[in-house]
Amino acid sequence: MYKKQLMFFSSIAMLFSAFFFGCDKESNIGIGLVPDNEKINTSLVDTFPIIAHTYKVDGILSSHSLVAAFDGYNTLTDSAGISKFVFGNYFDPVFGKTTASFVTEMIRGLKPEFGPDAIADSLVLQLYFDRYDSTAVVFGSTDAINEINVSQINTPLSPEAYYSSNDSTGLLPVPITTDYFSLAEFMPKAKVDSVFFIKLDKALGQRLIDDAAIWAEGKFTNYFNGLLISPSTTATEGAISIINLTSSNTKVVLYYKNDAEDDSLVYNFNIDATCARYNLFNHDFTSGNLVADLDNPESKEEDVVYVQGAAGLRTKIQIPTLGQLRETGIWGVNKAELIIPVEDVNTTYPTPLSLQLRPIDSDGNLGILDEFIGENLQGVTAVDGIFTFDITYWAQQVIRKNDPIENHGFMLVISNENTNPSGVVLGSPKNNSNKMKLLLTRTKLGE
Repeated sequence: MYKKQLMFFSSIAMLFSAFFFGCDKESNIGIGLVPDNEKINTSLVDTFPIIAHTYKVDGILSSHSLVAAFDGYNTLTDSAGISKFVFGNYFDPVFGKTTASFVTEMIRGLKPEFGPDAIADSLVLQLYFDRYDSTAVVFGSTDAINEINVSQINTPLSPEAYYSSNDSTGLLPVPITTDYFSLAEFMPKAKVDSVFFIKLDKALGQRLIDDAAIWAEGKFTNYFNGLLISPSTTATEGAISIINLTSSNTKVVLYYKNDAEDDSLVYNFNIDATCARYNLFNHDFTSGNLVADLDNPESKEEDVVYVQGAAGLRTKIQIPTLGQLRETGIWGVNKAELIIPVEDVNTTYPTPLSLQLRPIDSDGNLGILDEFIGENLQGVTAVDGIFTFDITYWAQQVIRKNDPIENHGFMLVISNENTNPSGVVLGSPKNNSNKMKLLLTRTKLGE
């Protein structure tokens, strides 16, 4: 009896030593207390080969939130559409130029009561520029003048449909600003909510009045498909801001008179949660200073890898030999941590608040680790410049002898990547000073 108790407490002591003194390759605590044939062999290994490459993202779901279920765009989503949209034009010395536009429906308000001789005074698009988070609303210069172009689209949208960030085919924009090449200008302000007013073509306002009998009784989007709001593509300096499309301050306002002598009246076309809407992203990586070969991502391994939101870049991480532990015995995983350090380079993007590590299945789809279900769904935050992912349960499933899971690696992504345009440069497994590595504390339980 005493011997069994001694073995039990000695084993516990060794497990604690593995967790709290992980720098030791082998744990010798308990030597002499436990017979040689009953010792528990616990060790920390940090030499598992890791392969990491950077990939361009070929579109992401940009119409719905990243929350719960899977869909065809390999993105977590629920039935609620996104409310905050990325907009603008921004140049980063590492990642190059990013352009973010968005498409949205607008719907009629109350039944219009235009008089028979109603005259349009003006038609104005209001956009509500929202705080991106508690620290900033803007990536880029708040002093640069940004330009907005508003166009009408000729393709019907559906609020029930899922749209990708590269879904621009068939939009056929028809400019409805007074002059397509005289774009509205605004200067975003960091940490400030504000409404920006864009004057649209008054002739469109008059057409809406004249055709009211057509659209007032039916579905307005059958008459007017929607709007494409895009920044100037020629700007060399600019900023990326966040627009809240479901704010009551975002709408199209028609100012009109029923009689030339009357005061101006107002009719609102609303943009709200019932409208189809999605982001469009474009990246010119050639204008930056990336060392990765994005056209042939697996041609070589570099010292750094990249992750960027807004359908920019993801990093694929593979630990191909982990499953070979099954051939050497029965192992228990005390702890498995994937260590990914931030590389200090000349990017002007702030480090993203969090990253997600998404397992890849045999079809190339992205899943979610059991370790990150619940409050950890939004990902891992960097501490002292290091992202640390606890993948203990996943590693145990890979190395178990009975019914192990397939190991196809991970994709590292920006959390909320469809509404977060930030980017980060990370140390790769080839980086000598900021090395990506797996720390695996394991205990041999049998042969």
